[in-house]
Amino acid sequence: MVGLGNPLMGDDGIGVTVARILRTRGTLEATVVEAGTPGFSLIDLLIEDRQAIFIDAVDAGLRPGSVFWVDSETLASEERRHSLHQITLADVLELLGESNVRSKIKIVGIQPERIGPGLELSQALETELAGIIATAESMVDEILTAEGGEHRTYP
Repeated sequence: MVGLGNPLMGDDGIGVTVARILRTRGTLEATVVEAGTPGFSLIDLLIEDRQAIFIDAVDAGLRPGSVFWVDSETLASEERRHSLHQITLADVLELLGESNVRSKIKIVGIQPERIGPGLELSQALETELAGIIATAESMVDEILTAEGGEHRTYP
């Protein structure tokens, strides 16, 4: 499981925050990585391990703190709507689609309230943090169970 985002940009860092907490708990049967904003280096990592679950802030126009599945094809086709980084996950997915790499990717989106300079999450996400983490953990567990139990999802 890979937490994406920029913790220096408020709610954009929610993916990293969730990954950090889940890694500290040690309750997932998967490797948990706080990747931040790795850009195109995600391609190298996905070539090494063909399966990943990403957690990231995704603006889908929902209530702040909402946690939901994001379809990678939808993310790629609506890149500007969902883009919160200079080099987006959608950019990486598009390049992977044009290559011979066939990674199995799941994306858990978390609706941000505020993206902008700052080290703190918005009040809305802080208030919902326990529920966000529980929901994200449940979603990741659901994928791990469906895939046949324990397995490595990211190097």
